[in-house]
Amino acid sequence: MHLEVISIIVITFLILIRRFHSLFFVTHHALPGHQVVGAIFGFLTGLFGLLYLFVWINFTDIKMQAWWTSSFEYQFSQSIFDVVKIVFG
Repeated sequence: MHLEVISIIVITFLILIRRFHSLFFVTHHALPGHQVVGAIFGFLTGLFGLLYLFVWINFTDIKMQAWWTSSFEYQFSQSIFDVVKIVFG
């Protein structure tokens, strides 16, 4: 039950970040600063979305199934955990 509630909260949070960006930064395609900020927000939103997906998969039965453990995504998700441990000590 907790995973479902947290999933809704995380998805809502990512949507609110996107709306926050749209409200405070008026679209001016000629300004490179706006494009950089948009790229950073987009990158962070995608990164947190993927990290959340990998964590969610590790809490389910999917993590033990052969099709998942033999996939490239599984190896990538394991390396992400190693990088996070190194970065955050």
